[in-house]
Amino acid sequence: MLVSKQELKKIFDDLLEHASVGRENLEIETDYYWSVPAALRDKVYDDSPELTIGQVSESWENLREILRGESDPIGYGLVWLGDVLHVIGDESIG
Repeated sequence: MLVSKQELKKIFDDLLEHASVGRENLEIETDYYWSVPAALRDKVYDDSPELTIGQVSESWENLREILRGESDPIGYGLVWLGDVLHVIGDESIG
């Protein structure tokens, strides 16, 4: 599967705009969540994967360090962004 960077940016902008209509900031109420470690994500047929606990505020702080230039952008930053977006998506449907 190929994912167009241009389409991904457009979809991200459209969805973020939808989730934040009339607001400059988004309030996230959930901080802790269950996470499936990357090494287990492709083992979808295993009976019970080992879950870990993730923290949205930690992921967000890691992203802000990149934004402030305190850390270099790394690929795993997309995972942190995904953590934040996952919770925003979950909370916006409730």
